[in-house]
Amino acid sequence: MLAGKHITAHYPGAAVPALHDVSCHVDRGEILGVLGPNGSGKSTLLSALSGMLALREGTALLDGVDVTALSHRERARRMAWVPQRPENIPDLTVRDMVLMGRYAHLPFLGRYGAGDKALVEAAMREADVERLADRSACTLSGGEFQRALAARAFAQCAPAQDFSGEHDETFFLDEPSAGLDAAHAVALFDTVRQRVARYGSRVVVAIHDCNLAALYCDRMVFLQGGRVLASGTVTELYTESMLYALYGARFSIVPHPTTGLPQALLIPGESA
Repeated sequence: MLAGKHITAHYPGAAVPALHDVSCHVDRGEILGVLGPNGSGKSTLLSALSGMLALREGTALLDGVDVTALSHRERARRMAWVPQRPENIPDLTVRDMVLMGRYAHLPFLGRYGAGDKALVEAAMREADVERLADRSACTLSGGEFQRALAARAFAQCAPAQDFSGEHDETFFLDEPSAGLDAAHAVALFDTVRQRVARYGSRVVVAIHDCNLAALYCDRMVFLQGGRVLASGTVTELYTESMLYALYGARFSIVPHPTTGLPQALLIPGESA
């Protein structure tokens, strides 16, 4: 389990905390969605849980161990970050970019071996970017690049000898569908969900698209002003009153015609 317990965190020079007394957890085989309006602390919570952001109070625990007590190498072997598309993309082939995910597994002054390269090929197949392996990352579309980032994360957390059982892996997805069209967004989340089902991965995703979140997340935490407004399952949280409290906009909640999961339809002219 990855758990945040009573996390309070400040950015340097900030007068108020970016997170205040936030608690949440994600078990193996689960996707935890972090939702909230702009500036609510979604990305900050991911940074706090991964050990990238120093905490003023509280702890982030990975299987009961404070993540900051783990070495950088150990954290990198067990946790991987899938960011939004960066402004400056290195002129590397997709294969080389994915191979960079294996760096934490190299011995001192070691080189990538046949095993690392095999895991990279497997990760590219899993993320459906194998056909793009020799393309420069600079030439990829938004959806292609996000799948390449997912492949790099998969390769990063794969054990030295791949196996079909559970992997001790946690993925942090920071607005991964931002800027993607609907088809590419669904394809990316399908890939992540398949990884979770196959290996029992943990996933924490900061996401704006509340309907996409409802289709793929097992549980959610709603943040507002750096505090937890509510947490629970999709069916528990997706009510008109709760979404209004979170976003200040009126929604009508309807069941998805295929999955039955709740979907939120905005009502025009009804914002706060």
